[in-house]
Amino acid sequence: MPKSFPDHERAAIDRALRQAADTSLRRSGVRGTTVDQLVAAAGISKGAFYTFYRSREALLWEVVKEEERRLIDAIVAIASGPGPIEDRLRAAFQEHLLAVDGLASLLTEENLALLTRKLPPEVLATDSEAGTQTLAELLRAFSLDDSAESISLLHAMVQTLRFVASGAASGDARITGRILASLTDAFVSELLTDRQAAQ
Repeated sequence: MPKSFPDHERAAIDRALRQAADTSLRRSGVRGTTVDQLVAAAGISKGAFYTFYRSREALLWEVVKEEERRLIDAIVAIASGPGPIEDRLRAAFQEHLLAVDGLASLLTEENLALLTRKLPPEVLATDSEAGTQTLAELLRAFSLDDSAESISLLHAMVQTLRFVASGAASGDARITGRILASLTDAFVSELLTDRQAAQ
């Protein structure tokens, strides 16, 4: 039977597990992250791991969700900051949605496929609903239209940028950078056109 931990120790172990999972996910992806590595980093037994998380994927998903929340908070801060809306939108795309060490680095196509294959359907359904609400929140933060069509448009923009940022489109970092800059400008322009049409 796994050992029970006092609350303060439990919190410290959970932090250690999350940190180890974050580091391993960034470095080695889902495939290269093992429960053995995670428990060694946290100083607990493999059996004790399952008193914290029902699976490796559940822990990794929590790490992804934490990074997503940090991303959203950073973008909302940009939205309420000074400067023209075009510059703030561009910064949100470039500095946060495309950040090398941000959410995109954790949630590669391969990582996403491996995680979603193992997560319970109810977790994925809840996440899909939350994702739609998050996109609406981001649009409202910039005082943009948050209709279903605008949410779908922003979702498609983010997916397109992630695909291009992965290098799959060109294989050449310099070309990829130019494509991302052009797409970002086009997406900012499109979002602002929708904003003007709504006013």
